[in-house]
This record gives sequence, C-alpha cells and structure tokens, in this order.
Amino acid sequence: KHESCFAMISIVQYSRNDDHGSNLLKRMQFSYYTNIYLLEKAQIKSEIIMVDYNTSKNKNNLYRLLPVNENLKFVTIRHIIVPPDIHKTFKDYKKLPMNNMAARNIGIRRAKGEYILSTGVDIIFSYELVKQFNNLLPNRLYRINRYDVNRCILNEEIVVKEILDKCEKNIIDIHFNTNPGKFENTKVPSLHTNNCGDFQLAHKNVWFGLNGYPEIDLMGTHSDTIFSYMSYLSGNKEIVLDEKLFHIDHL
Repeated sequence: KHESCFAMISIVQYSRNDDHGSNLLKRMQFSYYTNIYLLEKAQIKSEIIMVDYNTSKNKNNLYRLLPVNENLKFVTIRHIIVPPDIHKTFKDYKKLPMNNMAARNIGIRRAKGEYILSTGVDIIFSYELVKQFNNLLPNRLYRINRYDVNRCILNEEIVVKEILDKCEKNIIDIHFNTNPGKFENTKVPSLHTNNCGDFQLAHKNVWFGLNGYPEIDLMGTHSDTIFSYMSYLSGNKEIVLDEKLFHIDHL
C-alpha cells in the first residue's frame, strides 16, 4: 500500500560503498550536495531516497559518507539499507553485486512523493530542470538529454555554487534520441531510451500501475528501456524536456 504523499517529488537513487566506476564517493558528493542545494534554492518540496544496496558489512554505509548537517526546509533525506543477506536471495548474486532494478524498485515502492524520479548517484540537475519540477503532469513519462561532463571536475574541492558552471564548461558528450521515428509497420514510436535509466520521471500512478521496473537478474537486459515502452503502451505520453541533465564521466 502506498503511503500518503507529503512531497511533490521523490528522487530515487541507489548505490553501494565499493568504489565501482572509480571516484565513486566524490561523484556521489558532487551530485548529492549540488542537487540538494538546487532543490532548496527552487523551494521544491521533495525527498531524496538513497538506496544503499549490498554494501559490505565491514564498510561504512552511505548515510555515514553523505552527512547533511544543515537544516533543510524543503528537502527530506531518507536512506534505505539493503544488506548483503537480502541480495543473496537473488539468483547468481555472486556474479551481480548490484541488482539495479531491484534496488530502484525498493526506493520507488517506499516513495511518498506525488511524482517519482528514478536516477543515478552521479547525476547533477541544472537549475532550469529543477524549476520544471513545478510543472509536471500525470499520464506522462518525462525524459531528458544527458550531458556527460569530464571527470576532471572532481579534481577540485566541492563548492556547490560553482559546480554547475564547471559542468557547463566541461561537456564532452550529449546523449539524445539517436533513432527518432516509428518502428516499421507499427504506430509505436522509437522512444528516447538512450541512457534512459538516468532520468525517468512520472506520476506515482504510472510507477505503481506498472509495478515499477521488471526485475531481471541479468546485466544488459535494458529493464529501463522496457519500462519506457511499458509506460507508453499503457497510455502515458513520453515528454523529452529541453533542460540539461549532467552526468559525471567515469570508468
């Protein structure tokens, strides 16, 4: 049963403390603290749900690595710890240290927002994007182009007011819809599924009506792409936002 809403938007992220992709902690810090700053600046009533999935028992959990000492007026922070014992219930758990879609669904099912955004821990919003959170509509799945940023920005100390400027000046790639049009002999459009798991935003009824992402114990199954088509074929229009979403490049 879904809890009553208190936030306009729930932002669901997931990770674990094992430095996957290199410089993980600093990538998370740049994302986490900048997004909190922007949400507070735009006065967006929101929650950030960090799903700490399968962090080893001999390592610090993420809530210890990402402390928030300031008093926040608009943003609520929630950490959900999924211990290794839970991960071991999945088939081939030794080969797959992170069940991405299960981790996302754990956060989505506990979200209290009217709208739910599934995203990554090295994603940085633009201020223009955050302001668009005030203009969301039901029966939509919102997508966006991803702007990759050179990891060199991690070489400097975190000053949240300067990070967006650094992102703008260090863009190395843009991920847009590379195959617009329709599938042959169908009315189904080619949706914007290029790195779609980094930004899929919809009303809670879309997520819960589709039971979240399909949970498949394999890498490369593109469950996020499958979800986009599930959403569209269920009657939800895909909307590609014009604002920028930054992603810190990594290994």
